[in-house]
Amino acid sequence: MTKQFRPRGVEADGLKYYQEQDKAGDYVSIDPTTNAYYLEQLGRNVFEGRAAAVHGNVASVCTTNLSREWLNRKCRRVAKDSIPDEWLEVL
Repeated sequence: MTKQFRPRGVEADGLKYYQEQDKAGDYVSIDPTTNAYYLEQLGRNVFEGRAAAVHGNVASVCTTNLSREWLNRKCRRVAKDSIPDEWLEVL
């Protein structure tokens, strides 16, 4: 049996996780496989992901587009197991 390939930094569920570096410290997740579609079809360097619409409000998490530039400027990568359960449930 051959071991499945998973790109470095991608969790077993296929998502990448980040924490915003502002006062609220919200968590976000992205699906890295969606970037190719947005680049090819729309010319936008974005990912589909989940993030809070209202800072600090876990109940406001929704699906949205997150740009690579915003992730690089405003967030830091975190491991899935470091995310609080209340956030993980909605991401």
